[in-house]
Amino acid sequence: MDLKDVNECVELKKFWVKNFKSLRDVTLEFPTSLTIVVGTNGSGKTALTEAFELLTSTVEWAMGRTTNPFLKWWGYDKVVWKHDENLPIILGLELDKNTEECTENICSPILKLEYKDEEPLLSIIVDTCKAPTKIFYEIYITGKGGRFQILKESLRAQGNGLDVSIDTDKGELTAAISKKGFEEIARAFKRVFTGESPRVTLKSDSLRLSVKLRAIQEAMPLITKGVHRLMFSRKNMAYLVKTIQEQTTVEETTKIEINFAEYIIGYIESYLSGAVHEMRDFINSITVIKDIDWKAIRSPQPLIKQNRLSPDVSNFVPFLYTISEGNVSESLVEALRYAFVGAQDLRLGFSVTEDGRVFLKLVADGTTLTPTSIPSGVLRP
Repeated sequence: MDLKDVNECVELKKFWVKNFKSLRDVTLEFPTSLTIVVGTNGSGKTALTEAFELLTSTVEWAMGRTTNPFLKWWGYDKVVWKHDENLPIILGLELDKNTEECTENICSPILKLEYKDEEPLLSIIVDTCKAPTKIFYEIYITGKGGRFQILKESLRAQGNGLDVSIDTDKGELTAAISKKGFEEIARAFKRVFTGESPRVTLKSDSLRLSVKLRAIQEAMPLITKGVHRLMFSRKNMAYLVKTIQEQTTVEETTKIEINFAEYIIGYIESYLSGAVHEMRDFINSITVIKDIDWKAIRSPQPLIKQNRLSPDVSNFVPFLYTISEGNVSESLVEALRYAFVGAQDLRLGFSVTEDGRVFLKLVADGTTLTPTSIPSGVLRP
């Protein structure tokens, strides 16, 4: 998957942070793909950058990849607003999905999900091109007493006739499905179950559901675990089926109508799970760059898989090797032409040292430039 395609598909529209360093309550909007934040010294520019770093570290912690994220600041009391450890730090973001720009690599025609713990086997067919187009996520965290903890999360997904939200603090899931969205689900259901389609119609312009869930924060955070049918007890499932039947008109109660109600529930979960995964993938893709270590970049690096740039970009070469699978993009070569003005033949590729380290080798008009031969100023902006 090309990173350019990802950027065209999902856009960050808004980011907000509360109670972090000097940021009591700040919301930043991103009207374009490039946003420049300008301010005087001490106005919070660095704190805003570090808020993004805290968000990515929180997800890393939730996935068991790092320790307490507040240790890098020497404790929670050093970063929470006015050093008040009783306050939570709140981070949130809004994503927009530009479905018109999504490529086939991202927006595949059909996604089939099977719940093997159900009897009979229940398959949920979701058109991923009709997944959420707008996603909101907010997380409350604390480090009081030296213990990092996610207090609560909320996520809302909208688009293509559905508006679904989940709140881990309230332990509640709510959903609203428009008539058009309801008809889309009915068509997907028909693909799974052969025979006649369910003779079900909505009594109003939308189907509305609300249900209390099992404790979902105890085992694993929402942003890590996603949404599963295990959150629904048999009592909840029976309640939801009954609620759906009360809001629909059925010519006659048959097994297929009951299956259709259960299918709607599974579809909602799949829709919300897609939003969770998309939000997590976006957060994991955030890169915070601070002081760049030019010397390390120019030196051969151990050939170890790197999924994210480090803040000093010292792992740039193995990171580029990881995401490009060893093939340098032509767009990167074109960018280098600004540094090598007048070069007619410019080639860039990876080379590996005898001891297994990787570096970039540049050939400009027949002259090979290795890390030790490239002047330091050439690689600077």
